[in-house]
Amino acid sequence: MKHNIHLYIKAGTDFRKENRPGYYIAVMVDLHSGYLIKEEDSFDSPTTPNRLMITAAIEMIKKLKRPCHVTIFTTTAIGLVKRKGINKDLLMQLIQISQEGKHQLDNSYNDPEIAKYIATYGYTQNEIRTRLRNIGHLSLQT
Repeated sequence: MKHNIHLYIKAGTDFRKENRPGYYIAVMVDLHSGYLIKEEDSFDSPTTPNRLMITAAIEMIKKLKRPCHVTIFTTTAIGLVKRKGINKDLLMQLIQISQEGKHQLDNSYNDPEIAKYIATYGYTQNEIRTRLRNIGHLSLQT
């Protein structure tokens, strides 16, 4: 049986600067055990929020040790369905890593506030768990 994983990703860029540096915040939660990993990274090279979200998904999915069903919560669609466009290179990496690990991926972006609510700078793991419980994404027993 595959573990159900929720991956919450928020990303942004500084449009005021010429080179458009960016950042991402990613929180990955195993819904069975409550195990949580939070990662933050920043980039000085020119990028877009979508490229950062896909990069975050790639880096977090690399951490999975067994086949999982991963729902990726983002503030916008990252292109998992169409698999084309300007981010095709990163999407192909994400799909390849997922296939190698026998992971099933879904992208949920219909409620962008969820990704923003969970993947927020500065929160401790206990604060994130409390927020997950508040929206019903983590049981009270964990």
